[in-house]
Amino acid sequence: MPGIGSAVIDWIVYGYAVRTEKNPESFGHGDVRGVIAPESSNNAKEGGHLVPTIAFGVPSGASMTLLLGAFLLHGLTPGPDMLGKNLDITYSIIWSLTIAHVLGTAICLLGARQLARFAEMRHEILLPMVMPIVFVATFQATRSWGDLYFLLFFGTIGWIMKRFSWPRPPMVLGFVLGPIFERYLFLSNEIYGARWMLRPVVIAIAILIVWALYRPLGQTVGRLAHEFRHLSRTHLKLAPRAWFSLISSALRIGYNFPMAEYLDLTNWARRDLFEFFRGYDNPYFNICTRLDVTNLLSFLRGRPGVSVSLAYHYFALRVANEIEPFRYRLKDGQVIVHDVINGGTTVLLPNESFSYAYFDYQEDFGKFSFAAGQAIKKVQADGSLKPTMRDDLIYFTTLPWVSFTSFAHARTRGRGDSVPRIAFGKFAAENDRMMLPISVEVHHALMDGLHAGRYLNRLEEVLMEPETYLGLEKK
Repeated sequence: MPGIGSAVIDWIVYGYAVRTEKNPESFGHGDVRGVIAPESSNNAKEGGHLVPTIAFGVPSGASMTLLLGAFLLHGLTPGPDMLGKNLDITYSIIWSLTIAHVLGTAICLLGARQLARFAEMRHEILLPMVMPIVFVATFQATRSWGDLYFLLFFGTIGWIMKRFSWPRPPMVLGFVLGPIFERYLFLSNEIYGARWMLRPVVIAIAILIVWALYRPLGQTVGRLAHEFRHLSRTHLKLAPRAWFSLISSALRIGYNFPMAEYLDLTNWARRDLFEFFRGYDNPYFNICTRLDVTNLLSFLRGRPGVSVSLAYHYFALRVANEIEPFRYRLKDGQVIVHDVINGGTTVLLPNESFSYAYFDYQEDFGKFSFAAGQAIKKVQADGSLKPTMRDDLIYFTTLPWVSFTSFAHARTRGRGDSVPRIAFGKFAAENDRMMLPISVEVHHALMDGLHAGRYLNRLEEVLMEPETYLGLEKK
């Protein structure tokens, strides 16, 4: 299963084994089949991971990301060359993996009795050895203290779920598979629209999913129906597990509640223009200009820990949140007004491709800079393409190699049609001043040149007074 790590595969295969065996009640109580199923799948996943990594240069997990980095260090470019000019290296990898599996099997068979003794170790002995490894592994990926806080938080959540016998695998599957589903759903909608659901392969997969879920879901619905038929109101009590489920579901729903409201189109002064431009095949207009950033560069000079790029991203987002039309988005023929607009930017990767990083807007520049920097580092370490279906964003891109005077963005008609695009270029000297090329592309149904002009004028104003907004002492 390319693109899915062991954290998902193990649980999927274990669940399938439980559903398909005749006496699944022994699973979880020492039945060796519950070990064989996930471990065999865990060993088999490497072959699936190698396919996109070698053939397309798309790593399927942390281990494949390291392998991809090793390729690039040795001058090997994943792609067609690995199946042609460098086919010998590809075969070497395949045979190495095969031999490793054989050797691993031999070691496990010879040392099974000794290795099994680890299961008999007391928690008081095993825990002090495992916990340092867990904390170090968590911290070393991004070297962020936030990851350690999340480790403690989700560790507590896991303990509560175990305490109340709440199943943990669905939560793990949701966290791991959620971003993958969102990414490819976004790509499918952007490329095919709703027609992707009518494609033969999609229909065949949907039929297989329904067939796989029919029996377990049928049993669950039947059992619940039987319990409700024999349920007495006088005996209706919620156990701690049920309370935990209700509270966690309520928190999740509250977290996903959209912080936006619909614009009253009836009384909107631009209603006629909205209807007029909404039907255009290409309803976007683009303004390119240059902004004076001399004061910003002078103010940040001598502050090596402060990113100039994140500084003008911060200002661009700050002003976008001030100008209301930049918070407008199209949704189902209506206009929604977001309370806060956040950012997403392209990130150059070591293999000279790019990906996207997303970060929330924060009025405090120090907090914004730290969070955005961590998001960019995480994408650079991961390397995979992760578009999002969120529309409470402004899409940024930077071309530090070109001081452009004109710019156009690639677009498709779909979910993200109304999201503004802003591009920054290479600094250019002009009459002893440093100028930053900027391109602002917006949807004409939501705003006019008047609003885009206000945005650019206000942005230049705040760039002229960086000490007022960045919260840094002037040197």
